[in-house]
Amino acid sequence: MFTGIIEDVGVIKKTGKAVTIQTTVPFSGVKVGDSVAVDGVCLTVTGIVGNSMTFDLMDQTIRASTLGHSKTGDNVNLETSLKAGAPVSGHFVYGHIDGVRPVVGISKFVGAYGPRLRRESSHTPLQYIDIGIEKDDEKYIVRKGSIAIDGISLTIAEVHSSKIRIGLIPHTLRNTNLLEKGKGDLVNVEFDMIAKYLHKQHTTGSPLSDAALRKAGFTGDTGR
Repeated sequence: MFTGIIEDVGVIKKTGKAVTIQTTVPFSGVKVGDSVAVDGVCLTVTGIVGNSMTFDLMDQTIRASTLGHSKTGDNVNLETSLKAGAPVSGHFVYGHIDGVRPVVGISKFVGAYGPRLRRESSHTPLQYIDIGIEKDDEKYIVRKGSIAIDGISLTIAEVHSSKIRIGLIPHTLRNTNLLEKGKGDLVNVEFDMIAKYLHKQHTTGSPLSDAALRKAGFTGDTGR
């Protein structure tokens, strides 16, 4: 389980059935067998050499996520799994993405910028990013609700018939790969688990019990 708070933007050094990602953050506590979210996809570390981690990809992961389209040199968001007792600054993210959706629009403010500004400037502009949605997605989407885009915990600002709009603060732009996204690019989307349980309760009549929430990881103690 993750929280959607990105710890580093890594660089893909090798693609294929096994992907190798270089990171600038010394994840000293990570070992082979641990889970790491890569652009929101929960993967298992199968090798560590220096500051690079390797992950094996299942065919399903390649087909159903943006990792199937990744290229050497691409930047990816990295987050290690949630530790017991740690604060949940975002929302509960499971790393089981619901689909790949397109960026259909970007509205920028405060002028132009380039990828180098992510770590080097305090003047990155606020911007909105529009993500295309499918009809079946609507049941999980509410204005001001949570959503994970490429593993980032974000808040939905507006809901339209075929898209959602998300506001991106400068900190998010400087510390994730969303700064580099453009119209037509694809992103991994994971809808809020609470929305999924509520939808199931509504459609099946199954009670949303404390036991069901605990099983899903909602212990009632978020650390806030």
